[in-house]
Amino acid sequence: MTTRRLPLALAVAAAVGVAAATATSASAGLLAQRTCHGLPVTIAASKGEVQGTPRADVIALTGPARVDAGAGNDIICGSPKADVIAAGPGNDVVVGGAGADHLAGGAGRDRLYGDRGGDHLAGGPGADFLMGGRGRDTVVRGAERSRGHNEQQAGDVVAPDTRSISLVVDMQTLQTMYMANMSFGTVMGSATAPGTLPVVWSGFQPFESNMIGLDGQLAAYASASPELMPGITIQPTTTVNASPGQMFNLVSTGMPQLQAAGVGAPNVVGVMNTTADPALVGLARSAWVNGQSGWPSPITASTAWGDMVAQMQVPTQATLFVASQPLMSGQVMSSLTAGPNVLAVRSTPGTDTATASFNINTGFSQG
Repeated sequence: MTTRRLPLALAVAAAVGVAAATATSASAGLLAQRTCHGLPVTIAASKGEVQGTPRADVIALTGPARVDAGAGNDIICGSPKADVIAAGPGNDVVVGGAGADHLAGGAGRDRLYGDRGGDHLAGGPGADFLMGGRGRDTVVRGAERSRGHNEQQAGDVVAPDTRSISLVVDMQTLQTMYMANMSFGTVMGSATAPGTLPVVWSGFQPFESNMIGLDGQLAAYASASPELMPGITIQPTTTVNASPGQMFNLVSTGMPQLQAAGVGAPNVVGVMNTTADPALVGLARSAWVNGQSGWPSPITASTAWGDMVAQMQVPTQATLFVASQPLMSGQVMSSLTAGPNVLAVRSTPGTDTATASFNINTGFSQG
């Protein structure tokens, strides 16, 4: 069940402000067409050297460039090519995009996302959040250097690689949501699709910059209880890690036990019930938000009859929403009404990170 955090610390960095429109190596037309994290771009460039301001800049690149963002809480979206981005002092958010990028955070609590390609990430002084994305990345924390993404050092968080959304929320919105006991949440499935939508994660995060994983570890589960339905949180000990296209044998129903049994159809997980008794089987996902992972919650449920195969489609659509009250992770929602507080998450082709912002008055903006 969602629990309320301590009151928001007013010392959290000031809301992301949109600086007066300034173009460097870009036309006014390019500025008008671009957003970064759903926010209007204040500096746009297609190549060359880009210099930020001492204020909070929103910078977007369309081609390979070298960026010195300067001071301020900056938000920077890289290009599909190889970029070199120095965010500078401040609590910055940087998404490198496809290509072999070199990202440096500088002083402050920075969030660096390399996305696809062999990236180089350096957080710098302060407690930083680093995610390399697909490709062989180099992560630098303080004076130490390591290959890969799963090692930890005090103060920094290195996130697992997964399809995700980088969400920016302004301070006024955070304060309003806290006072009204509102929450964010994700479901697996389209907001307009009929049927039930199991909540994979729901919670309130008092941070202006958030990373929400959409494709956490997939698991298969089995239960002898007929009451288990999608949306009931299950214990990790009742699951086995699974991948799309994998097959399992259910070899016991009294104490349900699944064993890997080869390869099946693409984007489907199959369970062959080798016993004579029916059992409930399904798929579950564990969600991670800002570097923390929760227990797996069922996203499908199906009856596996004796000596038959249950085929379970792996959901690929994810929807992010805002709830007017706390929800349980795993709670089933009958539907979500499409509107400004519901976002069907899409990624730019060639990337694994979707970018968006949320404002209490205007809702979600993605881009």
